[in-house]
Amino acid sequence: MKVKNTPLAMDADDVALLAIARLRGSGKLNDKNVDCFIQGYKTCTEALYMVAKLIPILKYHHKQFSEVEKGIADYIGYADLRRGYNAEERDRIERAEKIADAMQKLIEVLEEGGEK
Repeated sequence: MKVKNTPLAMDADDVALLAIARLRGSGKLNDKNVDCFIQGYKTCTEALYMVAKLIPILKYHHKQFSEVEKGIADYIGYADLRRGYNAEERDRIERAEKIADAMQKLIEVLEEGGEK
């Protein structure tokens, strides 16, 4: 089986072959599974170049990165509220905050420009 391995270069047939190769022998393969896989793949690739579809995805991920500190604090709260953050947790929080800030700026720029 020869399939392009570059997402934007793959067409529906390439995606179907990829799905078939992945699901072969699993007992989960049927036409509905493959069609669903193809539709999901198309939706994801469209979001890469269609601003209107990209913004909701960016907003979702922005929310996830914005909640990293809360997630860590909740985890610590259940285990031992008094211990505070360790170095790894502080690094994760700092990185998530930087990513969330950058994503927010990108979202604002994309929303200002509208669909072009």
